[in-house]
Amino acid sequence: MPDADVADARDGVVRALARMELGERNALDGMRAALCAMVSALKAAGATREQTMDEVRRIIAEPVTPDGELSLLAPAREALVELSVYWCLGEFGSD
Repeated sequence: MPDADVADARDGVVRALARMELGERNALDGMRAALCAMVSALKAAGATREQTMDEVRRIIAEPVTPDGELSLLAPAREALVELSVYWCLGEFGSD
């Protein structure tokens, strides 16, 4: 999705993911805010729930720091995707 708001929100999720991989304090709170902002931007750009989940999954699946693969294992990454549904339920709506 080429929308500038989506790109900015995506960058915010990548930065939040890096903080999580580095084990920074309160990183999970930052991830929640970043994910919900991205979900909101994707929805505003016309993305479906499935497209949004695919985008969240794509971002979170790839480590963004050198040690990210070891510090945030694949099952934790998938749980983060599932958490985004719970966290951002209001943004997803009923579609």
